Amino acid sequence: LVAEEETRALAVTHFTVRPENLRAWREDVARDLLKIDFRPNGDNPFRASIEPLFSGLRVVKMAHTPGVTFRDKELTRDGDDSYALIVVRGAPLDITHCGRQFRLGRNEATLLRSCDPGVVGSPGTCRYVSVIIPGNDIDRLRRHFDDSVGRHIDRASGRLRLVNAYVAALASTATGQDAALKATIRQQLIDLMVLLASEADGGAVPESSRGAVSAARVAGIRERVASSFTDPNLIPADVAAAEGLSERYLQRLLELRGTTFTTLVNDMRLQHARALLGDPSQRQCRILDIALSSGFSDLSHFNRLFRRHYGCTPTEARATAVGRA
Repeated sequence: LVAEEETRALAVTHFTVRPENLRAWREDVARDLLKIDFRPNGDNPFRASIEPLFSGLRVVKMAHTPGVTFRDKELTRDGDDSYALIVVRGAPLDITHCGRQFRLGRNEATLLRSCDPGVVGSPGTCRYVSVIIPGNDIDRLRRHFDDSVGRHIDRASGRLRLVNAYVAALASTATGQDAALKATIRQQLIDLMVLLASEADGGAVPESSRGAVSAARVAGIRERVASSFTDPNLIPADVAAAEGLSERYLQRLLELRGTTFTTLVNDMRLQHARALLGDPSQRQCRILDIALSSGFSDLSHFNRLFRRHYGCTPTEARATAVGRA
């Protein structure tokens, strides 16, 4: 987190600070290096985990024991002009920022401004995702962000759902070190944040955000399919309805990315089936049962697609996996 641009690999960081060491840790690490402070409830050890989701921006999944994180007046003198989107992933969070006090429930969000003091905490375990955008990345659009600071963003917000879908896709996809890909993801995240911030004053979708909106919608479609591809009756109309899209628009979004709904679903089913065929614990399971549990309703159709996709039959793939084992 301290030198995120130099991070070579994304990894989860866990740490525990015992009560007798907490004061020194807060001064030497939290305030001096992380530019944020922590105050736990009670005298129990302070435990936290930080999972970076994307190194091109500060996008992290945070969890810590009951207590608060905060920036006071002293910390806000560091010149940081960034904006942070906080999305709750666990117990409700109590927010104090810019003269406002409110509570966020699960999957609700707000925007905070780093140059103003603020407190985020909970009597329960704190779990949230934060997306931090440097101020100079949205310099011409600060008005939208300033109008949104401290605003309660309901979980039903369509624009928040787009941001959540995009961040969820980041959490399940390794972005690697491809500079062009990272630059694209970074810009799309910024565009989605602009889109969310512009909602505060009823703004229309900014021109710059339209490509990011499409990318986020495709990410949402993929996540929805990934959670339900084993259902043999899954159809595009169901996914479109769940994502708040028309079936025609869903198909168009996928076609623009060189695929179709059928191809997307079959690819996920085939990957799942191949993983099961290579799983030692599934060696006694019939290939028919593996096909059915992967969402296929016809064995011959499964065999034909598998051979076309992997260049071998399911039986041959299982034999190869057994041989390697």
